[in-house]
Amino acid sequence: EIRKLECKKINVYKNSTVISNGIDVNSVKPRKNLKLKDHLNIIFVASVFSVWQGLDRLLNGLLKYEGTIKVNLKLVGQVPPLYNSLIGILKQRKNISIHLKDYVEPKDLHQEYSKQHVGIGTLAQFRTKMYQSCPLKVREYVAMGLPFIYAYDDPDLKGDEFFAKKIPSNNEPIDLYEVIEFYKTVEKTDNYEDVMRQFAKENLDWGRKLENLYKFIYQQN
Repeated sequence: EIRKLECKKINVYKNSTVISNGIDVNSVKPRKNLKLKDHLNIIFVASVFSVWQGLDRLLNGLLKYEGTIKVNLKLVGQVPPLYNSLIGILKQRKNISIHLKDYVEPKDLHQEYSKQHVGIGTLAQFRTKMYQSCPLKVREYVAMGLPFIYAYDDPDLKGDEFFAKKIPSNNEPIDLYEVIEFYKTVEKTDNYEDVMRQFAKENLDWGRKLENLYKFIYQQN
C-alpha cells in the first residue's frame, strides 16, 4: 500500500519493491516452550494503545470468555483512559487477570515475553484505512518463538503459518476459546520455537532483507 501510494505521488512509472521491517535475529534470545496447563498468558505491547492497535477487541473478547482456563493478560504500554471501565470490570473476574506496565526497556522485553504463551500483534489496522503492516513486535515474536495473533496483511507472512493465527480485520471481539485452541495446536509441533526462529532467519533477518534490496538495485542497472 505504501509503495503504491508513493508511486502515485510522483506520477511517473518507476520499478519498485517492498522491503518491510526486519530484525537482527541473533540479537533476540530464543524462548523456551511454555506448556499450557490451567492458565494462558497473553502479552500485548505498544508504546501507546492507539485505536488501531485494537485493544478493545481483546478486552471485549475477555468479557465474553467464561472458560475454566484462567487468562492472564499483560499490557505493556500507555493505556488510554477510555479503556479504564472495561479493565476495571475484567479485574473483578476470577478467570481473568490483567497486569499493566506503562513501559519496559527494550532490553528487558525478552524477560516479559519468555513468560507468555501468546503475543498479540495489531488487531485493527483497518481503522487507519490501511490493511498492510509489518510491526517490529511481530518480528520479535517470530525470532524468539512466541506464537501470536494478528489481523492485517503482512508482506512477510502468507497467513497460513502454523505459529500465527490471522483473524478477520474488523471490530468483532477476539474469541478466547479459539486462541486457546490455537495454542494447543501449536504445542503439538515439536520444537516449534526452533521452527519459528529458522523462519525468522530465512525471511525476517536484516541480512536477508538487505540481500533482497541489493538484488533489486542490481537488476535495475
